[in-house]
Amino acid sequence: MARGAGKREGSGGKGGVVYVPSHHLIYLAGAPREGLSPEEAGEALRLEFEENAPLPVDQLATGLLEDRAGGRLAVVGCGIGALPETREDAFVLPGFLPFLDGTREAGQCVCGWEEEGSSLLFYGETGWLPTEVVGLRSRPGDPGFPEEWEQACSMVGWAGPTEAQPELLECREAGVDSRDRVRFTLGAGEGADGNGWELGADAVWNADLRPAAVVESVRQQRRSDERVWHWMRGAAALLVLALLVQGWLGFLAFSLRQKREEAAAQADRVAAIEERAGLVQRLRDLGGQQPSLFRSLGELNLLRPEQIQFLQVEFSQPGEFLIEGRTSAIRPLNDFAERIGAANEWELVERPRSRSREGRIEFELRVRLTPPQGGPA
Repeated sequence: MARGAGKREGSGGKGGVVYVPSHHLIYLAGAPREGLSPEEAGEALRLEFEENAPLPVDQLATGLLEDRAGGRLAVVGCGIGALPETREDAFVLPGFLPFLDGTREAGQCVCGWEEEGSSLLFYGETGWLPTEVVGLRSRPGDPGFPEEWEQACSMVGWAGPTEAQPELLECREAGVDSRDRVRFTLGAGEGADGNGWELGADAVWNADLRPAAVVESVRQQRRSDERVWHWMRGAAALLVLALLVQGWLGFLAFSLRQKREEAAAQADRVAAIEERAGLVQRLRDLGGQQPSLFRSLGELNLLRPEQIQFLQVEFSQPGEFLIEGRTSAIRPLNDFAERIGAANEWELVERPRSRSREGRIEFELRVRLTPPQGGPA
């Protein structure tokens, strides 16, 4: 099995993860100074790091680590020439970063197995960040590891036992999700189950060792892409809304067109009714017996369903009419008889007599005018 993550890019969402071997790194940890904000404390520690670094500032690549729970900060850096070539969207992180998987007690030492050598993490105080990090070119099991391990302990003034092996960890996988969070999967040896832990996006960006100008350019591009994505989503939502409004307006136009067509179809019928009503009004204005007869016929005609056709009207007696007509069905005739029975000025002398002839129904209907209330019988 290939040990460690080394320079290989880990799997992930937008990009991957690339590591700078710890033997190229310089590590400086410290506590925030009183009276300074976390941002000011980080800048102060970075200035102290740059003043003591063996390289000019313009040749340094630095990252910042923050233990908010433990109240400690650390700056890690290296020469720009030590940075590996990688894709623009991949994070460049310190090789020991995956092994900061939790708070450790003072006096502990962890050895992280990297693709190029290893890293020793010394914890002089309880917390998430080690007080010292030393990168080795060898790994546990190599002939030169015991000597390098002893020299590292002596260099940092480590009081722990130099003969005992430190806790060994290896990073098996690192993945970046769509929100720039990195999840590391660690193991403690061959065949051991891996334990995962996650580093938030802000911490990942702060720890990135690429030059600040590059990091800022990439972050601005990410923000620009996100704005474009949100704009596209908004535009798509507006387009869907416009299509819905257009569909609703089309439905309203269709309904309005149907109403106009129905009104046009009723126009002739309305005109005929208005013409009959006008004739009745003129006959009323004329007065006299003859116009009264016409008025009665006009009102009787208004009661007639459209399916009924008058063929002949006879005046058998004063105020009484025998109507001969035809219709296409018996129902309109029954409706006509019910309307006459319900009218105040008419009454049925007898029920309609009907017969079927050539697919039509012919009928005779005798009706009588009802004398006005208080008038002669």
